[in-house]
Amino acid sequence: GLPQLNYPYEIGSMPAWPVQAACDMLVASGDDVEDLIKSSAVVTAMALGYSLDGQCFETLDEGPGNVPGDGPGEGPWGYQSCTETLHLFNSRGPDSGGIRSYKFDMEKVRSICSDTWGDVQPNPTALTERYGGYRLGDGLVDVSNIIWSVGDIDPWGGGCFHPEYAKEDAEANGLYYFPIEKGAHHYDLRGKHDDDTESVTEVREKEREIIKFWIIDFV
Repeated sequence: GLPQLNYPYEIGSMPAWPVQAACDMLVASGDDVEDLIKSSAVVTAMALGYSLDGQCFETLDEGPGNVPGDGPGEGPWGYQSCTETLHLFNSRGPDSGGIRSYKFDMEKVRSICSDTWGDVQPNPTALTERYGGYRLGDGLVDVSNIIWSVGDIDPWGGGCFHPEYAKEDAEANGLYYFPIEKGAHHYDLRGKHDDDTESVTEVREKEREIIKFWIIDFV
């Protein structure tokens, strides 16, 4: 969660550049176990918006159907997960070098979706089938007027479309690829801020001009 929201300004209980802030707090604890536990509590409270008032919280479960984070269930994202944006995540666990151990459970997901939305079934490949998956970002399908932007510190960035895979005539077909230096998750889509990086400011301006051209060209 911290890398996803690693922006250069405060958001709620999180300071600017929260990943660095968390690392600084943990490193400052040194080798003292008690200090490390206290610092870890502060980091957790910072990330989840908890108050360190002595109250205990239950360990967070994985999401519905063992989908980490948000997944199938109520609300708009829950519905999307129950139809076309389902993430099939597994974690191999500490014994194999991972952090947590869980296995995706499609039957459980289907049950949750059915109980919540009625006659709805998840299709993890729906968007790939409809739009072409990575062929879309590689410019191998007939699409135009799309901007692909990705922050270089976005933990979801590995699944994004990157400029090195663009065809030479991409811009001629209205396909633009913008990497954002020190950009966390969908950084360019956030509102303007006084502490914005130069990189995101430049990318937003380019995006604005491109979209303006599309509109003028259409009308």
